[in-house]
Amino acid sequence: MGIYIKGMGAILLSVFVLVTMRIDNQIGQYDMRLKITATHASHAAVNFEDRVQYGEGFIVFNQPESIQAIDAVIKTELFLDDTYNQPHKLFGSPLTYEYLFYDDSNQTFPYTYTDAVTGYTDTMGGPSVVVRINAGPATRLLFGNTHDIIRVSSYEYNENR
Repeated sequence: MGIYIKGMGAILLSVFVLVTMRIDNQIGQYDMRLKITATHASHAAVNFEDRVQYGEGFIVFNQPESIQAIDAVIKTELFLDDTYNQPHKLFGSPLTYEYLFYDDSNQTFPYTYTDAVTGYTDTMGGPSVVVRINAGPATRLLFGNTHDIIRVSSYEYNENR
């Protein structure tokens, strides 16, 4: 009888460890998806420049159109609804994002950007868009809630696109 109790205990422990590893793996995969999405969103935003300013030799982003592009990329790639609720049950809070525009209207280049939250650093040689996505804390079985999962990306305008 004792061997069966020990065997069941070993099986339950194994299942618990496997479920915990699976959740950690899902969090890691979603973290990479956030990274790729932040890169795609910043890349999409640099495609909209103000044509009048461009005609005068300045690169200034058309911010309303760029913001729409950022929003569309984030919602599409992360499968979010209009309230930014995440489809994964691992994250209890809605996703948030921020964007910054550095162009000829507000910055001289080269410029070194450092994100205050994550420490992400980028030396911009020209007009750029920075996107920061915050998925909030993930729920883990073994170690409780983690810190917020945040990804930052910047993309520099390239005239030869």
